[in-house]
Amino acid sequence: MKEALVDNMHSVDDWFMWSSSEGQSVEQKRRGQIKTLQWEYPDVLYSFLGIYTLGVWSYYKDDQKHGISLSGIIIKNKDGHNLYNRKFLSENHGKYSDLNEIEELKTFIEHYSSIGNVCPTWPGGNEHRGKSHCYDIPEVYFKRHESWYNELVEQNPSALLKDVIDSDFAVVETRDLLGQLDAPEKYISFLRHVNSVIDKRNKLLMKLVKEEK
Repeated sequence: MKEALVDNMHSVDDWFMWSSSEGQSVEQKRRGQIKTLQWEYPDVLYSFLGIYTLGVWSYYKDDQKHGISLSGIIIKNKDGHNLYNRKFLSENHGKYSDLNEIEELKTFIEHYSSIGNVCPTWPGGNEHRGKSHCYDIPEVYFKRHESWYNELVEQNPSALLKDVIDSDFAVVETRDLLGQLDAPEKYISFLRHVNSVIDKRNKLLMKLVKEEK
């Protein structure tokens, strides 16, 4: 089921169905293009789970019914557990209908598996970014490790990550990003930035892939 859905996702329900099923990952689906681009260590650029967790906080942090709270930089659910949890969000995402219906979020999901949402990273970078307390957001991770980032793009000229590292959302501290996304309209602005990065990279990378063939 995962393979059938990877190129046909349009909603939050679709993403969680895909993520819980067996089949191809985004990197596996784009392995031909990744090989052409000579990216040795590919990774998804924008993780849905991190993007979605930030959206839940932005939309529901002031709604006592949902009980979303912030402890330092940890977004917590009503039970006081880390909201950034695939199992919890998979079981509870239906409660966040206002967030789920955002057109910008649907656009992100529709382009989630495109080559524009894949990037090279350094050895171990995939796992390290997910555990770096930055909600897997590349603007924070690459800014925090800017010397590593500079080496990465030098070795991979086709990375096309300048719009990520040079954006207004590129901050070292996760709490600064949370401050930029503390209202729904700010979160939507962030999604528009994310979608613009993916769309621009997709067009340029597809052109590069065609030229290399």
